[in-house]
Amino acid sequence: MRSYFTGIGTFYHSILILLLAGWCQSSNSQSISTYGFASTTEPYATLSSGATSLTLSSGDDAISANQVLPFNFVFGGSTFNRFQMNSNGWLHLNNGTASTSTTNTSPISGTVNNIISAFSRDLTGGSSDFRFRIDGASPNRILKAEWLNRASFSSSSVPASSQFQIWLYETSNVVEIRYGTVNAGTRTTAVTVQ
Repeated sequence: MRSYFTGIGTFYHSILILLLAGWCQSSNSQSISTYGFASTTEPYATLSSGATSLTLSSGDDAISANQVLPFNFVFGGSTFNRFQMNSNGWLHLNNGTASTSTTNTSPISGTVNNIISAFSRDLTGGSSDFRFRIDGASPNRILKAEWLNRASFSSSSVPASSQFQIWLYETSNVVEIRYGTVNAGTRTTAVTVQ
């Protein structure tokens, strides 16, 4: 399942929700065909108090160290308890074996598995523009991972700045992708992202 956005200008308060089948919490037989999709709008809110900031080795083509996910999350028929944030807009799920990939995109057909991509594109920005927070109480916790101040690596390609989040819901195994302001600035070259 892929989503493409071409010619992104300013894109406010959009939320894209990828609903994973509710029954997958008790079954590892989940398949891509059981995923659903819904699109809604709601005001975007940055993670502020209580968020853990991550500093990557670079603001360009870098991946975080493994972070503990304090609940099991079922994705693609497998259960995961760790995650990493990539500077190029994707989250890697694993069980302790960290990815060393710093690729700018990680398509479903790529070599890095267990990827959730909010904006898989060659992005750049500060090396400390990444944070996450766990909200709620068991069995209804939510991992909220956020990318701030991300710009296309090419100085002529949009976006000039963007912010977005990936939310993982305990128990229901829902993946929610939220987009804040995506601004073209003075850039004029349209791009395709995944």
